[in-house]
Amino acid sequence: MPLSLTLPRRSTEARHMVNSRPYQNTYGRKSQRSHESSSANPSLSDLDYAEHPTGETVANASQLEVLFEEPTVIPNTDISVLDSGASQVFESFPRNMLPVIFLIQLPTSCTTVTTTSSDDVQFIAGPFKATSPRKSLPRELAAAKHQTKEARERTDVILSKQRENLNCHICLLIVNRPFILSCGHFFCAECISECAKYHVQKRTNPKCPDCRVITGHFTPIEAHHLQQMAVALRSELGIAQPPRGSLKDEPSKLSSLSSPPDLSSKSTSSPDNPKPKLHRPSASAASDLRLKYQTLSRHADEASNYDMRVMAAAISSSVQSATPQLPSIESSLQNFQTEITKQTVKSMLSASAAVPSIEENSLESLLVADRLGRLQFGDPRKRNTKVMRALMSVSSLHDAASDLKTRLDDLSRTQTTAEIQSILCAVEDGSETLRREIASSTAAVSVKAKEVRGVLDSIEQSVQLWRREYPDTAPVKIDNRKCFFDPGQDKNSPTIIAYCIALVARVFERTAQRGATFILKMIKIFGYTLATLGGRNLNTDQEIALAEIPESIERLEKKFNLDVDCVPYAVCPKCSKTYAPSFPNGASHPVYPPICLERQTPSEEPCSTSLLSYGKPAKIFEYYPFFDWFGKFISLPGIEEYGDKFCEAVESHQNVPNKKVDQTDGCFVHEFPGADAQLFIADRGSEGRWLFTLNADFFNAEGNRIRGKKSSTGMMAMSCLNLPLKMRNDHAYLYIPGIIQGPQEPNAINAEHRHYLKPLIDDLLTGYTRGIRPYATHRTYGQNCPYDRVFRVALALVLMDFKAARPFSGFLDVTSHHFCYMCDCWHVSHLGRTDYEEWKSADDAFLRKGAELWRDAPDIKKRKILEDIFGTRASEFWRLPYWKASIQLGIDPMHTMFLILLQRYFRDILGLDNPDDPKRTPKKPKFKFAFYYDFTPPPPLSSLVNQEDATRLQTSIIGYDSQPIDDNLLSLLEWPHLSMEHSAYRWARLQSLQVQVANDSRAQQAVLDILNDLSERAPTTEAQRHQLYSRIQRHKWSAILYVCDNLAIFPNASGPDLRNSSQITQKDVTKRELSNILLHWRTNEIKEEYSFIWPFFTPSDIPPPIIPWATHHASIPDQDNHPTYRKFSPGERLSLLKELAASMSYHSASHVGNLHRLLQKPMAQDHKDDLRKALKQSNADALAYVCADIERLPVNKFNKDHLVDQLMTWRMSKPLEQMPSIELDSSGLLHRIQQVIREAVTPAWVTNPPPNVGLAQAGTLKAEHWRTLFSIHVPLAVLSLWKEHSPSASPDASSMTSLVDTTMYLACASIVMAKRTLSVERRNLYRHLLRLHILGLKQDFPGWIFPTHHLAFHIFDGMNNFSGVRNWWLFPFENLIGKLQRIPTNHIAGQFEHTMLHSFCKGASFRQWLLRENSPPILKYCQQLLDKAYNYDRGSSTPPPPVAQDDDIDESEVLTTVNAELVASNFVQPDSKYKILPSPTLTRMLGTEPFECFSRIPGSKGDYTIPGKGAIGNSNVCFQAQGNYRPGQRWLAGQIRHIFRQTKSSPIQVGICRSMPTSTPHPFSDYWANGFEADIVASKFSNSLEIINFSQIAGHSARWSISDDLVVVVNLCSVLSLQD
Repeated sequence: MPLSLTLPRRSTEARHMVNSRPYQNTYGRKSQRSHESSSANPSLSDLDYAEHPTGETVANASQLEVLFEEPTVIPNTDISVLDSGASQVFESFPRNMLPVIFLIQLPTSCTTVTTTSSDDVQFIAGPFKATSPRKSLPRELAAAKHQTKEARERTDVILSKQRENLNCHICLLIVNRPFILSCGHFFCAECISECAKYHVQKRTNPKCPDCRVITGHFTPIEAHHLQQMAVALRSELGIAQPPRGSLKDEPSKLSSLSSPPDLSSKSTSSPDNPKPKLHRPSASAASDLRLKYQTLSRHADEASNYDMRVMAAAISSSVQSATPQLPSIESSLQNFQTEITKQTVKSMLSASAAVPSIEENSLESLLVADRLGRLQFGDPRKRNTKVMRALMSVSSLHDAASDLKTRLDDLSRTQTTAEIQSILCAVEDGSETLRREIASSTAAVSVKAKEVRGVLDSIEQSVQLWRREYPDTAPVKIDNRKCFFDPGQDKNSPTIIAYCIALVARVFERTAQRGATFILKMIKIFGYTLATLGGRNLNTDQEIALAEIPESIERLEKKFNLDVDCVPYAVCPKCSKTYAPSFPNGASHPVYPPICLERQTPSEEPCSTSLLSYGKPAKIFEYYPFFDWFGKFISLPGIEEYGDKFCEAVESHQNVPNKKVDQTDGCFVHEFPGADAQLFIADRGSEGRWLFTLNADFFNAEGNRIRGKKSSTGMMAMSCLNLPLKMRNDHAYLYIPGIIQGPQEPNAINAEHRHYLKPLIDDLLTGYTRGIRPYATHRTYGQNCPYDRVFRVALALVLMDFKAARPFSGFLDVTSHHFCYMCDCWHVSHLGRTDYEEWKSADDAFLRKGAELWRDAPDIKKRKILEDIFGTRASEFWRLPYWKASIQLGIDPMHTMFLILLQRYFRDILGLDNPDDPKRTPKKPKFKFAFYYDFTPPPPLSSLVNQEDATRLQTSIIGYDSQPIDDNLLSLLEWPHLSMEHSAYRWARLQSLQVQVANDSRAQQAVLDILNDLSERAPTTEAQRHQLYSRIQRHKWSAILYVCDNLAIFPNASGPDLRNSSQITQKDVTKRELSNILLHWRTNEIKEEYSFIWPFFTPSDIPPPIIPWATHHASIPDQDNHPTYRKFSPGERLSLLKELAASMSYHSASHVGNLHRLLQKPMAQDHKDDLRKALKQSNADALAYVCADIERLPVNKFNKDHLVDQLMTWRMSKPLEQMPSIELDSSGLLHRIQQVIREAVTPAWVTNPPPNVGLAQAGTLKAEHWRTLFSIHVPLAVLSLWKEHSPSASPDASSMTSLVDTTMYLACASIVMAKRTLSVERRNLYRHLLRLHILGLKQDFPGWIFPTHHLAFHIFDGMNNFSGVRNWWLFPFENLIGKLQRIPTNHIAGQFEHTMLHSFCKGASFRQWLLRENSPPILKYCQQLLDKAYNYDRGSSTPPPPVAQDDDIDESEVLTTVNAELVASNFVQPDSKYKILPSPTLTRMLGTEPFECFSRIPGSKGDYTIPGKGAIGNSNVCFQAQGNYRPGQRWLAGQIRHIFRQTKSSPIQVGICRSMPTSTPHPFSDYWANGFEADIVASKFSNSLEIINFSQIAGHSARWSISDDLVVVVNLCSVLSLQD
């Protein structure tokens, strides 16, 4: 009798819900009911049903396949075992054997049948009769052993496919003892051993025999699961098993279960069930059954002691469809796993009943909860080969991490330092490698990966502790292997062009991803349609070319490795403190502190500003690590060679060259020290040495076109001095560390710029002290020598404009007294000094000390004092051990000369800024002068002493006798008319106030100023009284109260209360009341109407005060009987000044400068008292110093008043009125300049200023405009208008000679400064011209002296240290800023900075690929088109080839060759499209027809053309009649008429018509020796034709018709410094 299962009655909906899987019985055909059912997925509801007497449905068990011969009997066991045991049985079934029915036999006392179910399981518990299912199911079991022929054929196909998948790719047999490599391929143990031996013998990196991927450390792992699969497959195929070797003969069943991946549970989809249903656990259903049973049980003892029989049956769906499945490794495990399950479930249930706890290798240990908490048989993440490989990889990483930790734990301080350093370095390298490997792990192995990260974190903490005692000194390793992949290698030209089109749109035009992807797809469609045009088929090359074009821009960008990995620093919005991200416990997102903990000074509270907004940084600074950039930089072709050739060129100079041509001629590169105290370059050994220039500035990211309030965005950039000039300035080789978010700049007062420099300085410091060891360079890549060479880097030059250089380097603003950090000049009174021979270099140790003291100052007040003394704030640059600001912080020639001196001279001094505008207010100088006197400057800051250490002037030195007020400023007056009570209160108050004032230098100075004001003549007019009141009231309340209380005077209204108070506050009496009572006292309560010496005064109504501390009564000396002054012998004055300066403090020295400024100011005759008051406010040290300087030091004993009188007498002997400025016709000069701009004929390449220059419509002129303006147009206009003998001179020309000289000296200085070759004579000429210009300014325009005039002298120092200014001026950097401004962004602060940085880096990487030397010609042409489209062709982008060094070439010969090469040899071959027919005139002159003629030929700067075939200015030249042209020689003006070649092999020649000479006297050649080469010629050309070579041409010329028959010619080669 068949076994009957009692099932609950189900509704139609319930049955439909159960039908969740495709059903097929063991015979391979669908049941009849499945055709009748509306569901296409029959399941439990498709069984044959019969009515049970109790009203329940009974299923016929003949359709069930029973998996066990006997039901499992668990005697005397509580039903609670069902929760774990039954669920274990359920979870052990393969997923193709579902749903499962469990029959639970309960005690006979339970008469009720109980059911509970889930989607995949059904429990039926009741008093069933224990019937063996084997007797009731003979037909089903017999049929299960005989499959149909069709099923066998399908099985044979599957087995044959699985044999291919399990074959070893070396011996081509079923794998035996398989070992798996890191790439995932597996091989027999014997086969892979032979392969490893081969690589060991050949000394090559081991590679996978299948995919040829280098496996690094050759550590194959034994794959037990593959061995079991191979054994099962051999058994199925009837193949004899080979010897197992090291494998166990009888592996445990549990280990077998845990190894093979169970993927048979992959559910399929159907039209009715498109999504596979997830399996639900049986634990909840079993728990439900247990609760129901405990409720229904009538006898508690029987519920805990009975024999429970568990029997499992399932509907078999092992063959799911008639269509054979795709072969896979996992499908062959199905039968094997099912058999193992049959053998183990019974014993596992018994073990679960006997031992409730979970043991190792038990069935419970194999039940793993998935992400939803459901129990699964085996880890569901181990169900595919990819995850298995990841698990094995993570396991190996865990073992490696454990080995590193063990090695670190075994480290002992008893070992030598070298051994400890070696172990620490090895552990650090290994830990870094493991972190990089574990970062690429998949989410399926996240738990194991987290364990590895935990071990690595522990290692890192231990290493940090060791590093505190043993700092790392080994070079930093950079893994730059990913930088060597060439995405265009072996690609067809159409594919490369497609790459270029899409990447240009994405990188340079900022096309969105969808737009760039659309472009790629359209290119591909275009290629297909073009290739198949006319019905043709694609050939193989076309198919490959089109197939290699990706259809996603993301894939293409990843292929080119364009993007960079930046470190996002959180920035405090208030103090700009930067915080590096942290990734605790392997977090994928950066973690930052919630608030800012920065303290400005130790005494202040933390900033406490919130750093985060919605969990993300409110302000961010992305730093592109220098080491990452350098690894990519050194991987480029030719870079290492350029760096070494630069060092070799420096080493080849025995002495520093006098002539400065390129960066190797500067003194700095020859004298710069290395970290080992030897020369950085000359003593480099085998290391590579690299020098860099850092530029930084803030700019308006929206460009200059938006008016109104602007935002300021910062940017830093670095260029490599080792590279040739044109290559160095190419954006492809520039490095941008980061872009600083706006809209406000960091606060310079708090030195906030240093926070943005810190990450960069950290890398540069490490690169200098420890060095850098990249994995490979372009030269060594592929030579199997990783990390072979060490490179060291250093910051040679920091170059910025003044507004950026000062904050970044920690110096005060240029308008302060500390206007220069390169020499010992200071104080604004000496801005106009021109005695540069006497200047000494600044003391860098003194500046470093000031920066460190400022950084460590306890409070803001102390910082202010330090700023006054040292002129410095904290800066990250001082962390560099080699940093010398006086040398390495350069003065930019572009900003200093072109944008400041030239522009301000044009607009402010000459008044050419729209002079015809009636609303215009002419600008006036900041300082006014009555005369100029050459005072001895104040002592240098580094020689000054502290205020506490300053000694009073010795009487033995100069005879100074101090006045009472000097030494007893805070001494008290004793008033005899006060009562004892009043005196006691007063004494107590003054003692407290005295301490308060003494501790406040500002209040102390205020007391001195008030006493000096009260000692002056009594005010007689209302204006004088108001002036005295204003001077008193501006001081601090405490100082005014101290003077009032010392004089025993108080306001009458509150007098009694205040006199008898022990303490007075600001609520008791105001500053206004105190000031009024002092004014009343000076006017009405003392008898002295004239000046007196404090405290010797006479009260009107009370007795005079008692002054015990004043030993004598000094009276004011009469001006007519003042002491005579000393007569100094030669040298005595300087010796005395030196002796006085030795004990001078900063306070006294600053007073010296103030006195110099005061004495030169204009004054009225009746304002002598004001001058006297101002002089008396200076201290005696400064007064004596100035008196000694002007040789007016009194003889014998003298006091402060005597010094003041001497200065007053000296000052009254000098001019009193303000020095007048020269009167000029600004409007006439501007009109002449505009005329020259309009009429002058210049070549097309000259950047002419707008014709309406000087007007608002002209806009903002660039530096190049100002340079051209003062090189051509301003000199021509000034000389033609105000120079005598000019054909168009104005009537007042004779009186303008000084102004013309002043203007021309400035123009010539700018011309000489920009010369390509700077000899000693030219460098000295530059300084001499600048001196003459400043002296002319003092005479013609008094007061118009800027700090820039002084700093311009130090451009000379930059020429000596870093060669010609063309090697380091900021023109390329300003061009870079313009590029960034033109990058399309979303204009949202905090986001567009990211876009700018990454867009630039992508563009640089893309152009680096285009600029490769081995790139195909079509790619080079694409690069040329790109450069022209985006203005990269202004400077040559293509790296020049390295210049070979020839020791046999003479220096003079080299210079001649260089000049000739610049003017002749660099002319490229003429383009064939410019060929023209020979001229008959030329043919007649030559006597034969030339080989070929041209209308245009390129030159070193612009094209040379013939008239009518281009810009007329391109045909006007200056040339040498005989021999090659040499700079400085007299030249002739002419016009090119013919360009030709007489034979095919002959050089290019030109036919020139010379300009006719003239005998008219003219002034235009007066400044030829100073650099402005101009001449005047006739407007007509000669009719005779001269044939010359190109080496005779100096360059293009500018021509201006000054009259109908005269033309002024300017040699542009000289004034614009094109060649020499």
